[in-house]
Amino acid sequence: MQHSLIGALRQIPLVRVIIPFVSGIFFASLFPVSLFSALVLLVTCSIILLGLHIFFKIFTRFRTLVGICFYLVFAIWGFVVASIQLHRYVPLVDNSKYRFVATVCDVPYLKGKTLKTVLSISQFYDGTRWVNRQSKVLAGFANDSVSRSLQMGDIIVANAYAAPIADFKSNGRFSYRNFMAGKQIYNRMYIPKYWWKIVKRSDWSIIGYSANIRNTVDSLYKQCGFPFEEQTVLSALMLGVRTEMSPELLTAYSSTGAMHILAVSGLHVGILYLILSWMLFFMQGRILTIVKALIIVAVIWFYAFMTGFSPSIERAAIMFSLMAVVKQLQISYSIYNLLSATALLSLLSNPLDLFDIGFQLSYLAIIGIVYFSKKFNALFIPGNKWAEKLWELMAVSLAAQILTLPLTMYYFGQFPLYFLLTNLIAIPVSFVVMILGISIIPFMYISKSISLFIAFFLNKSVWLQNASIKLIASLPYSSIHCCIPLWVTMFLFCIIASVMVFIELKRFNGRIW
Repeated sequence: MQHSLIGALRQIPLVRVIIPFVSGIFFASLFPVSLFSALVLLVTCSIILLGLHIFFKIFTRFRTLVGICFYLVFAIWGFVVASIQLHRYVPLVDNSKYRFVATVCDVPYLKGKTLKTVLSISQFYDGTRWVNRQSKVLAGFANDSVSRSLQMGDIIVANAYAAPIADFKSNGRFSYRNFMAGKQIYNRMYIPKYWWKIVKRSDWSIIGYSANIRNTVDSLYKQCGFPFEEQTVLSALMLGVRTEMSPELLTAYSSTGAMHILAVSGLHVGILYLILSWMLFFMQGRILTIVKALIIVAVIWFYAFMTGFSPSIERAAIMFSLMAVVKQLQISYSIYNLLSATALLSLLSNPLDLFDIGFQLSYLAIIGIVYFSKKFNALFIPGNKWAEKLWELMAVSLAAQILTLPLTMYYFGQFPLYFLLTNLIAIPVSFVVMILGISIIPFMYISKSISLFIAFFLNKSVWLQNASIKLIASLPYSSIHCCIPLWVTMFLFCIIASVMVFIELKRFNGRIW
């Protein structure tokens, strides 16, 4: 047991690594450098790290100085990794016509009369020759038989005019243009009919195969004959497919703070982890425990594969896979180290994820739940088991809101007043929906009578969730509009951080919690 805050921090080394690494990524976005300069920094950084190691072995009394240099090295690494990523894709000149070769790098979907997808451009024609240069664009095609045959991985040659990403107004300061820029998609294109052609059909790809499985499962759900509204919510909750949901229903989920139910993310992977842990409770002993951990990890990654490997699902899969291994094998671990390891792996893969709203909100929510939920539980001890479970769910909802509230108000300019009521209904119901939604898939092939029985309760569960969300959304002041500037957002985070430091200092003095 650690007797000081500094001593406790030494037990979470990955947290001490991720902080300077994130700082380096942030400074790279503010002060971008050339790719050559970034590579020079990388070499210099490696030499410094080697020199520090030798220096520390000889002069142990300079431990503090070496520690500061150690953090500086990780900050430089973050700066270099982000700089390399920033130079990977280049923006196009708006209103200029381009001839290019591109690969379809996202699953095409129909929106209105336009088929939309993301193209990764690899070559441009400059009038005399083909030039290798990478860019990503949001592309739209006329809806016809040829465009509908497009698949992820197809290579096309096209002519089109580049245009800026269209922005739209929101109650807060969320910018769709900046959101897409964080994915390094700086332009959009509408490619008219006959201005493009497929030059190579896609080879086998893991993402393309994932889309086929997702479409197969989605078609199985549609065979159940659910009403359209229940069907669209089931597809969104289980598979992350929200393209067919009505704007009114999306608004209801958004205004009540229940959008996390529809976005396949950590909540869904967490529910899946709990379901698997419960189903495999009988697997005890050294060998069976290892097998249990492997089964949980395999199913989690298959679910991530089936839902398309979105960044949010990848982060959740990494975290719960690590948790399954260390927990099932009874390895001592810190949840903060697990979170830091997940964040570090994600940012090494794509450092610009740091500026993704989903990345920010998901990690803030988890940190809030991990840190504050136990403290809320300690404030009140209910008299019976059901009241205790209810209070635990309320404590988790409150804890998640503490750290996400400032960002929610800044980006979206609204605060769901009845978020506690929403989560008390939506989370348990979504738990049931996921159990039934997973269970019905094998029985669609094994037994039609059993699948119809499961489908009845699945339909009623989704209906109950929709009806509850609509009812809460219709209540007075269900969503309060409260847009705040950046300085207020940072001020709120400073207050929350100060409270957390105060609690920890008091805790190590034995005075609180």
